[in-house]
Amino acid sequence: MLDAALCVRPVTSWTWFNWVFFDWLTTPVLVVVPLLICIGLTWLIPALPWKRLIRWVASISLLLYCILLAPPTIALGNRILVGQLPPDSGASADAIVVLGRGKDLRKSRAEVAAKLWKTGRAPKIFVSGREDSPVIMKLLTAGGIPQQYLNSENCSQTTEENARFAAILLQPKGIQRILLITDPAHMLRALLTFQRMGFTVMPYLSPLPLEYTAPKEAVLVFREYMGLANYSLAGRLSRQEKGP
Repeated sequence: MLDAALCVRPVTSWTWFNWVFFDWLTTPVLVVVPLLICIGLTWLIPALPWKRLIRWVASISLLLYCILLAPPTIALGNRILVGQLPPDSGASADAIVVLGRGKDLRKSRAEVAAKLWKTGRAPKIFVSGREDSPVIMKLLTAGGIPQQYLNSENCSQTTEENARFAAILLQPKGIQRILLITDPAHMLRALLTFQRMGFTVMPYLSPLPLEYTAPKEAVLVFREYMGLANYSLAGRLSRQEKGP
């Protein structure tokens, strides 16, 4: 069982900042317009302090942002992340584990999990993620999955917590081999994190919705490279651990 305090704690400041920053970066007008204003001010106000530095920083930031949003950059970034994943062998698992990743991605994950369950890939589905899991559970039930085959936790706020809380709840029940569902960009970090907690992981990609915008996909990919670097430096990917 999870400590009840884990589920009633407020959203951490880092998690809150992470998603606010994500929303800002994925709205081009909120990025491009301020940068253009900064560049324009350096030409309109001759006495502006540090105008050359401001102009260069704003210009380079604008260029990098445009490169980040370019389709070839998105495709290359995704290809590198997904290229590290093992192919789906079609083998069965002890459970399907679905990771929450925001409201835009809930429906597609529920559909993928339901399809895998109905084809007999695993007898149970476990949904992990604060705020996401209740909605995904409802979508799975609406999709015809009986309640007795579903379980979830609504406490985790990070990928590391997804894996740690899943280990606490699933491994004592003998669930070791899992089909892990998340989006292509997130999968490598999720795979390594769940392996570190002692799971045998078979990755299964949940595609991004067709209406998902290019800026959102670009920032999602960029965010994963930052996440991999952060987890690596923090020692969260360095070795396997046995689950509780």
